[in-house]
Amino acid sequence: MPWFRSPPPQTAGLLTESNLAPLVSELVHPSNFLVVPPLKLDLHSPAEEESFWEMFRGRALDHTQTRNRRRFLSWNVFDRDQTTPGDEPLLSVKWDREARQVHVTRSIRCRSWEAYSDNAGAVLSRANVRRVRELLGTIDLSFINSPELFRDELMALLHLAIVGTSRLSLTSVETPMPEFTFGQFAFCYQENDREASVDNLAAWIDDKLCPNLGENESARLLELALRTGLESERDRIADQFLDRWTAIGRTAAEIIPLLKVVFNSVSLTPYLGLVSAAREFGSRLVANKELTAADLTDFLCHLLRQTTRHLTAYDLVKFHHRGANYPDALLLEEVLRHVLSIAQHQPALFQADISDGAKTSRIKRLRRRGIRQAWLAAHFYHHLRVPNLPTSPGENIRILPLGNVPEEQLTQPNQRQRELFTSDWNEELRSPAIRSVLQQSVADLLEPQEQIELGLGLFLDRPLGYGKFPGEPDRTLLFSYEAFSQNTALDRVRQIGEFFGPLAPSEALSKVRGSLQNDSVKGIPVRQWPLKQRPGVVAFEDALVAADDFVFMRNTRRSIREFRDWYAPPPEDAQRIDALLAPGHCLIVRSPETSSHLLVYDAQLRHAATLTVDLSHGYVARLGIEHPAAGLLLRWANESREIRLRPTVH
Repeated sequence: MPWFRSPPPQTAGLLTESNLAPLVSELVHPSNFLVVPPLKLDLHSPAEEESFWEMFRGRALDHTQTRNRRRFLSWNVFDRDQTTPGDEPLLSVKWDREARQVHVTRSIRCRSWEAYSDNAGAVLSRANVRRVRELLGTIDLSFINSPELFRDELMALLHLAIVGTSRLSLTSVETPMPEFTFGQFAFCYQENDREASVDNLAAWIDDKLCPNLGENESARLLELALRTGLESERDRIADQFLDRWTAIGRTAAEIIPLLKVVFNSVSLTPYLGLVSAAREFGSRLVANKELTAADLTDFLCHLLRQTTRHLTAYDLVKFHHRGANYPDALLLEEVLRHVLSIAQHQPALFQADISDGAKTSRIKRLRRRGIRQAWLAAHFYHHLRVPNLPTSPGENIRILPLGNVPEEQLTQPNQRQRELFTSDWNEELRSPAIRSVLQQSVADLLEPQEQIELGLGLFLDRPLGYGKFPGEPDRTLLFSYEAFSQNTALDRVRQIGEFFGPLAPSEALSKVRGSLQNDSVKGIPVRQWPLKQRPGVVAFEDALVAADDFVFMRNTRRSIREFRDWYAPPPEDAQRIDALLAPGHCLIVRSPETSSHLLVYDAQLRHAATLTVDLSHGYVARLGIEHPAAGLLLRWANESREIRLRPTVH
């Protein structure tokens, strides 16, 4: 069973009313919170309270939406300066003894509207600012009866309340609290003797960065170090993180995988200095000879490749609120400029050499791929008009220190003044080293994998959440898919001829075009699926909007690993299922006919099995992820026997 932290030794005791309250108080203790000025918090002692409370389709309604009340024993954290009397706490743990449930909520300060009556009795509305309640998760004590399991679950929910529930920030609850984004607020539990919260990030890192942290917790600590609000302090804080990182037995080289975790789950809006801080941190590690230039270059080119795959799937104009939310483009430009600078000063990291072995040749080709794909995106979005700041309609109602974007810039693209990629990118071609790298990146297109990359998009779906109501939060497993569009790839060939000029000989492009037209890529066509999906949830049917000739090739390795971690087969079937669910070699998609069925394809894209989602007992949650409580029924193709895969949640 996955744990938020490494599972502690089991004790013989059971979770009871007498030990539950001390466990919550132990976690909701001031010493577990970082509170950086100007943020000021009041952490109240646990108290009995009667609150407005009603659950509706996975949401906890606040006082503006319900008259129902319930009694709780509550642990509340209030924003001392920005919370009015009767307002929602910034963070809260609520124990409902009668229902045998513990809820974790947070609140976001937003612009909203309230109803009021004038002297004549007419009901009117007016703008105001208030904290809006969001439910992060509920611990059902009917299922969790171990103190260790309860502590781990509550620790995870408090962490997610601050950093967001998902690596895909599509809905508000999936995004970090603004106080975390601005480097002012964080949670991390460690046993210590402190009585008060910590207001110094360097001391916080020394105190909290320990060997028992999970990968995600360590990554969030690094993100926090890079997010510190004082630019003059960033170098010192980042160095402090590295010193502590090595003191607990980790190496500087392990910072790169940790940075990948940071950027795989980061929310880049509001767009602050995180990308610059990460670049500068990596550059200092190289200057201090703790990392090689090749290590940093590989990480940056990885970011370029992943970002361009995302933009191939979710085009800025068709998605992202018609370009209103564009942090990926800002990251792309910032990282591409840095990589081009490396290529100019250290061209040997990119340029092919006859002495290169197979492994080195592949690594250099991946670096050139990152530059080529990002260069194409830079030219494609050249002078695209966007709002003053990257945002979305939901985020724009939040109260942020940066201010808000005028509403007309979100809804009317012709009202936007800012433009993307405004520099003259052809100026870069004055460098012989960059010209050589781009020319070789075009020659790389004779490789089949490079041709596929031209039309490769990374799509997302939550296939286990089909039983959710429209608008209901969906926290089921997030699956990611690699899909290829021939039309997109051919369009990119045309763009290469247009954007790269003499660096892309017409004869070479003709060969690439002919190869793409004659060779078919194996995959499951998205055209088989009707264009339907629940609002507010990603689905691989989004590919029909991007380009209707996408074919789905495989799930990403991470998706399959996470699925396999959560769903355990009977021991006698484990070997066969492990062989089928080999990361990077299988595809799990919803059936186009029946949403409750998932089709499993093997490495040769043959239908190997069908998974049926059993919602007879609803959903059960663990670590912020929801699972069908009854599990999944697996039936092998051409066999009648069924195997039940149960979620390993308790």
